[in-house]
Amino acid sequence: MREIKFRGKREDNKDNNFVKGDYLYDNVTGKHFIIVDFCETIYEEAHDSCMAIEIKEKTLEQYTGLKDKNGVEIYDGDIFITHFANGQGLKYVVEYDLENGRYIGKSINPKFAILYMRKLIVENNFEVIGNIHE
Repeated sequence: MREIKFRGKREDNKDNNFVKGDYLYDNVTGKHFIIVDFCETIYEEAHDSCMAIEIKEKTLEQYTGLKDKNGVEIYDGDIFITHFANGQGLKYVVEYDLENGRYIGKSINPKFAILYMRKLIVENNFEVIGNIHE
């Protein structure tokens, strides 16, 4: 079973890094939060003092459960490059295909096809190089 986690950019712009953890939507205020990962490591049970960081909704991304050839976790919105035997590399953006219930790599160049993420894992020939929110 894959690990379910999320990340997003802070609403307060304190830094430009993603915060990772569990996702929380407050339906009273309409705000989006990440409950940071260290809460479970600090306390053995849920605690009121765990940190919820408000994030920008448009930067919310879910972990795909996959990693690139360097062991980097892959999230929806990541940009990756494929490495082919001929030395050519093509750039793709990770998106969720709601119709088919899977993650895909959508080519930045519209001439090229969509890649299915599981196929890339088997071939292990790609690496994350950025994100659409950076």
